[in-house]
Amino acid sequence: GSADALGSWDPKLGLPLATSAETFPQWSASTRLPLGVPMEWKLVISRAQGALDWERGENRRATLSPESDDGMWRIRVDFNGPAAEPEPCKRSKFP
Repeated sequence: GSADALGSWDPKLGLPLATSAETFPQWSASTRLPLGVPMEWKLVISRAQGALDWERGENRRATLSPESDDGMWRIRVDFNGPAAEPEPCKRSKFP
């Protein structure tokens, strides 16, 4: 994505997602992003052989406002599918 924490459009520097036996097929990640700054991003699948599968269509866009009590936001997305609007969330919902 366009933010440094999202790799500045370099998939090798992008925010890696993780899953576990308990949470699969959901993947997640946490990072610090600037508030009030418009960002663009896409999901990319990095294959073991080095191939990259970029999401189709327009870039996703988000601007995180500072209105969340804990400064934490969640964005739910499906690869090549719709994304929900960013929603403020409590720190207690994350490990």
